[in-house]
Amino acid sequence: MIFSPTSNRFYAGAQYLYKTSNRGDSWLRISPDLTTDDPKKLKQEKSGGLTVDNSSAENHCTIYTINESPLDSLIIWVGTDDGNLQVTADGGKSWTNVVSNIPYLPSNTWCSYVEPGHFDKNTVYVTFDGHRMGDKTPYIFKSCDLGKTWKSLADTTIKAYCHVIKEDLVKPDLLFLGTEGGLYLTIDGGQNWCFFKGNVPKVPVMDMVIHQREQSLVLATHGRGIMIIDDLSPFRQISKDVLEADVKFLKPKDYIIREGTYTQQWNGDDEYIGQVAQDAASIVYYMKKRHIFGDIHLEIYDAEGKMIKRLPAGMRKGINVLQWTIQMKPPKVPVSPQIEGSAFAGPNYSPGEYTVKLFRNNDVYETKIRLLPDPKSLYSLQDRDTRQKAVMKAYNLLQSLAYTDRQAREVRDQTKNLAKFVSKSFSKKLLAISVQMDTLHCKIVSTKEGKITGEERLRERIAFIYGSIMQYPGRPTDSQLQGLDFLAGESDKIITEMNSFISNDLPKLNEEFTKDKKAEIIIISQEDFSKEP
Repeated sequence: MIFSPTSNRFYAGAQYLYKTSNRGDSWLRISPDLTTDDPKKLKQEKSGGLTVDNSSAENHCTIYTINESPLDSLIIWVGTDDGNLQVTADGGKSWTNVVSNIPYLPSNTWCSYVEPGHFDKNTVYVTFDGHRMGDKTPYIFKSCDLGKTWKSLADTTIKAYCHVIKEDLVKPDLLFLGTEGGLYLTIDGGQNWCFFKGNVPKVPVMDMVIHQREQSLVLATHGRGIMIIDDLSPFRQISKDVLEADVKFLKPKDYIIREGTYTQQWNGDDEYIGQVAQDAASIVYYMKKRHIFGDIHLEIYDAEGKMIKRLPAGMRKGINVLQWTIQMKPPKVPVSPQIEGSAFAGPNYSPGEYTVKLFRNNDVYETKIRLLPDPKSLYSLQDRDTRQKAVMKAYNLLQSLAYTDRQAREVRDQTKNLAKFVSKSFSKKLLAISVQMDTLHCKIVSTKEGKITGEERLRERIAFIYGSIMQYPGRPTDSQLQGLDFLAGESDKIITEMNSFISNDLPKLNEEFTKDKKAEIIIISQEDFSKEP
């Protein structure tokens, strides 16, 4: 059974081919018997067994594969399980059995799949499967003249008999072959095949669909369920020039930042389980040889040229695919006895174009990748941009407060400790500074222990707004935006006080320590603080 790629027609095969254009309310037979109709193969009732199979599963001399040309709806191909390959160019008025034109094909070999060309209506690909008769030879053929002449595309690289072949929808020389022993592909129209190793096991690939919108290849395997090769665009860019290059970036499809949805459902035992797709953009490049010695890594830069991510690079020969998780790390928050659950997750990076650089010893290779907003979003770009800015404002406020709080705690603890080893007057001064820093710390975070204390400080109030905005993909409320502005002003007062102390008071303190030959007060740098987990 097959749907027409050009209309609402639907085809069903028995020994005849049937067509419906009204969802099965009525059917039209558009062919004679397209099989061999060999009476020796139609003796099911006399073939043995306790009962006759009435499910049709054991019927022979039947149509096994059907496909209509996507370029001409009048061209229909049919392959049968008793070795016929039939074609009509007039919508079923007349049929021609072209199997005898195929060279070196044993008679009565099952036609396992027929694939009309997507670029030339006279082109067709076909696979045959003879394993039921002990013949495990891979049979793949191509015709460019509606089956009058054929060329074999099989070679010794293919180690299993064939189930299905698909022509790419963008690059005509890119073919995918499903076999009993896994997936093969060719980038030169079948002159050379290679076995696909990218997490596809050596299992029977029984059927394939190229998803036009998602640019993905969906594989149906026998006993292993469904597998998806997410992005075919890198394969479409492979050429002889690419294969000769030492390193070459391949452009993946743009990454869509999907907006999260929340569903509640109970599936019972009727449930499909699969791997959840990563929130990650792909970075793809080809290397002619495996990288063995020296440095190799990737760096990602935003539109302002700031490096936002460093990744280890794949080192193997051939195509390397790396995943860049588009979700930032959770924000650093000031330390407190209370766990801040509203800041457990980081925001996504903003939509836009990013620069990717591959550093390989002394060579640098560069490309661009794009993150795009969700086209199915219910919210305007302006509202989503307002949300992203608010999220990042709260995120950066938490990070800044975390560093300011770290500075305050370090000064507090060091001055309190050093006060034990200096003169009384100096000790009194240090203890006063320690109290000042502890006061700053208490303005930033709640300090009471316990699960419910009712205590809220800047950290808790900012994190609450941050978490609330993160849970909703639309525009934040006016109250949230106004509250964030107010808390930003309160945070600025504390950060300014801390910076003023570090710029003006701390150098004088350390100067006195130097005179007394005592250890100085040392504060962690912003860079080192950022590197901490």
